Amino acid sequence: MKNLLMLIAVLVSIGLSSAVAQPPRVYIDGNWYTHEQTAYIKCTTSPVLAVIDPACTDASCTAYKSIFVSTSSNFSHFNVNTNTEEIVLDYTNHYDGYIDVAYAGDPAICRVHIVQKPGAATFTATPSICSPSSTATYTLSVNYPFNSTNPLNIKWYTTGGVTVNGASSFTDSGVTISNVTVQATSFGTIYAHGEIPGCGNVAGAQDLAYVGTPGSSDITFNATGGGDNGSSFCIGNTRSYQANPNLPLSRYSYSWSIPSGSSNVSYFYSYGPNATITAGAAGGFLLQMNVTQSGCSSSGGSSRTFFISSCGGFRVANNPSSTKVTALFDPILDDQFIPESLRLSSEKNGIVKEIKIRGEYPNEEVKNGLQVEMDVHSLPRGTYYLQSINNAQKSESTRVVLQ
Repeated sequence: MKNLLMLIAVLVSIGLSSAVAQPPRVYIDGNWYTHEQTAYIKCTTSPVLAVIDPACTDASCTAYKSIFVSTSSNFSHFNVNTNTEEIVLDYTNHYDGYIDVAYAGDPAICRVHIVQKPGAATFTATPSICSPSSTATYTLSVNYPFNSTNPLNIKWYTTGGVTVNGASSFTDSGVTISNVTVQATSFGTIYAHGEIPGCGNVAGAQDLAYVGTPGSSDITFNATGGGDNGSSFCIGNTRSYQANPNLPLSRYSYSWSIPSGSSNVSYFYSYGPNATITAGAAGGFLLQMNVTQSGCSSSGGSSRTFFISSCGGFRVANNPSSTKVTALFDPILDDQFIPESLRLSSEKNGIVKEIKIRGEYPNEEVKNGLQVEMDVHSLPRGTYYLQSINNAQKSESTRVVLQ
């Protein structure tokens, strides 16, 4: 028989004195379920009978309301007669779904969620392992009610320097709770899930645990919220970083510091796996993240060196002006911040003048602090805005008055 689960929803003809807007319960595979409850169905069961309480259409109960059924998109259904609906659940992949049962003409439904996969695996014991010679017992459980008739396997896997029962993988057969011996010669991970061999090895969601103290090759930190600009900062930029991987605070503690270059940082805050930095002055700094495993004395972690430049910042030498505007650029440490152009815009007409910089001036001249003059004698008097434009950073506009 194909791996299909058939639910037959039957309206039982038992007299009631009044109609019920929402079916109060649904009977599936030997159990009653109310709205939004979950029915765990054995993956080899087919068909399953689903029954709802009847509802009269009149006070004397001479007739009953017809059943109405709808399902999740991975299920299908068709009408057998006014009292019966057949629901076919294609469990080739054993995907979860739901059935909605209602009385025809009444919008209120009773939804029952259908689950055949094993429940999500959950670690219940993950002791710290502080030294390569130490071992610990790890415990994992899976919610699965059919183990006695359709046994479950719990499968373990590891990465890095972690072993489970002396190997990189292990299968514990016919159990819903599994205990294994774990050893870590270096940092790594251990993860496991429940799997039903009698149903094409359909598996539930896995759980993962980190084991050991991470070294510099095991963990780093990256900028959050829009990408990582590598080692470059612009003066005034604020950037937040997060540990990668983000180790849980229940088993690891973090300590952030700036061992060198702290005078170039105007703001620094850290908590757990997160740190926030604001660059205050041109130069550089070293950001260090230390990570300690709970109950262990040794720590690991990683560090990154950053460089701060003005990123094409400039000042206007003569403002207000009548004939020319002189822009004095700050020194630039990184080629990526060399401006594309210097742009002058008016409040009414937009861009009125633009001077190309990148490619027109030698890079070293620009990086050492460039002086650019813009002829404005022919422009109408009024208020303008001068702006340095580049791919990496769009600077704040500087207000310029021509008089």
